[in-house]
Amino acid sequence: MNHSSERIHGLDFIRGIAVLGIFVMNMESFSYPAPFKPAAYGFETSLDHEVRFWVYWLFQGKFFGIFALLFAVGFDIFLGNLEKRGLGLQSMDVYGRRLLWLFVIGVVHCIFLWTGDILHHYAICGLLLIPFRSFSQKGILFSILALSLVLFYNDYQRVDSRQSKFEDFQEAIAVTSVDRSAEQNKSIESWERVTSQPEQESYDDDNPRLGDYWSNFDENLEHVGFNSGKIFYSGILIRTLILMLAGVWLWRMQVFQDYQSVKGYWLWTLVVISVGLLINYLRSAHWTFYSHEPILSYWRAWTETLAKEILAVGYVLLLNGFYQKLNQPLTILNKVGKMALSVYIFQTLQGVLFFYGYGFGYFNLLSRSELLVVILCGWAVQLLVVYWYSMYFKQGPLEYVWRKLTYRAAKTTP
Repeated sequence: MNHSSERIHGLDFIRGIAVLGIFVMNMESFSYPAPFKPAAYGFETSLDHEVRFWVYWLFQGKFFGIFALLFAVGFDIFLGNLEKRGLGLQSMDVYGRRLLWLFVIGVVHCIFLWTGDILHHYAICGLLLIPFRSFSQKGILFSILALSLVLFYNDYQRVDSRQSKFEDFQEAIAVTSVDRSAEQNKSIESWERVTSQPEQESYDDDNPRLGDYWSNFDENLEHVGFNSGKIFYSGILIRTLILMLAGVWLWRMQVFQDYQSVKGYWLWTLVVISVGLLINYLRSAHWTFYSHEPILSYWRAWTETLAKEILAVGYVLLLNGFYQKLNQPLTILNKVGKMALSVYIFQTLQGVLFFYGYGFGYFNLLSRSELLVVILCGWAVQLLVVYWYSMYFKQGPLEYVWRKLTYRAAKTTP
């Protein structure tokens, strides 16, 4: 197992791309009351539906996936470097503090700014990664397979439930309206509600997001769930672990150190990217244009089970190979990657100040296509700030604080 104490600049490059890509999806959460409803908000023309399709096809879930994968690479590098410094068991103390403070940063982010924080979720998943560090490469692959089978089984259950409801619906409509039971009428109403065309919802000018800071603070407290013990996102826990384990496996394959050490690297990259784009195309087209048509085929549902994760891995392989082949010195994207934590929080500040009531108040006022302009402007500001900041400091402000808190009680600092 090779652990290098030297910084691998390709990882910074990929991380920089990932955090900028995450901004594209987070923009919807800043802007709309129910961003993930198929046709609820932000759809004024057919162009808006097309924009949503492209954004979901190429971005949704993929850059979160890249971030999760790289988080695990950093986990393996971090612990490996601590062990090489002779910290022994103390390395676990240092790593534990690192995750604790990441969790705290995420909770503060959630409560005081925006409920969509992912940092606290990564911190919990980072703890769950620890036992896997002693696994062999085959053991990690087996774990990925086992976790994937859980997701396939979950999709099997969902399709099975839909089929049962559809059968109940068919039986009910075969009975004349006079002879139908209350349960049969309920089955018909339930199925027709699910399969009805989604309608755009009206503008709500009483939304708490249009209020002052404290109304937003109260809204955050109501939704974060920390007070009831919801310390991670249960719906994506298994997916996150799959991506993190994939990151550890790729790191040990020496992919990020030298992609040429992997035989057929570009062929594998092409296959993964192609498969990922195809199944995500089907998934995003259905989600955008045909969400009212439930999927009743097991095989069709299974094509979507790991769609986002497969394309995320494909993106990582493509960006990694591209950067190593380019063999260029640090770029602005590398600097963004080195400051990814600070940039992530800065993106939230941009979002809440632009959309919420205590800022410019553009909440629910822009269409999906108009959001693209906001995204481009947001990126420009982020790049300018990172460029300016990196002229005077080597670390991002939050990276500096996180590092200090992590090593505060350690006998040895890197």
